[in-house]
Amino acid sequence: MGETEAAALIKAKDYAGAKAAYDAALAERPNSGFGLYGLARVEELSGDTAGARQGYQAFLKAWPAADPALPEVIHARKVLGAETVATR
Repeated sequence: MGETEAAALIKAKDYAGAKAAYDAALAERPNSGFGLYGLARVEELSGDTAGARQGYQAFLKAWPAADPALPEVIHARKVLGAETVATR
């Protein structure tokens, strides 16, 4: 439920609220790929490049066997460039 709330807050450009909602969702489901991706996306949208990179690395590390064609995986790898946790 927190992930749904966070997604709505992102659409409203309430990045602080979205971050809090993703943090709450991750407290309930630690290492959830959905929560980790969302948190990284919030960092990216709010202009925290270093936080976004760390978030996308955590996302890829949590989902090492994810379908590489997933839009989330493609985006995370694009942000990180050639060096990703999943390809190390």
